[in-house]
Amino acid sequence: MNETLIPTLAALALVPALVAQAPRPFSLDDVLRVRDVREPQISPDGAWVAYTVSSADTAEDRNKSAVWMASWDGTRNVRLTTSKPGEDTPR
Repeated sequence: MNETLIPTLAALALVPALVAQAPRPFSLDDVLRVRDVREPQISPDGAWVAYTVSSADTAEDRNKSAVWMASWDGTRNVRLTTSKPGEDTPR
């Protein structure tokens, strides 16, 4: 009896923790917060990675993009541009 009682009690003890961590429903606001990261390019010296980040702008009903640059070790990020969609590229 103890062989089944202890695992059953342990499983029942975990139920409140699992229910408390249930994810909330996915919403439209979640979609609008997603950033699209593309076109990574490594600098000739290998110290930096340039990439494009796009996000939705609901006020202007379009996507905005910018070129960013990050150090290879991830300690520094620099925003290089902000311009019209399709014009930003790290190449």
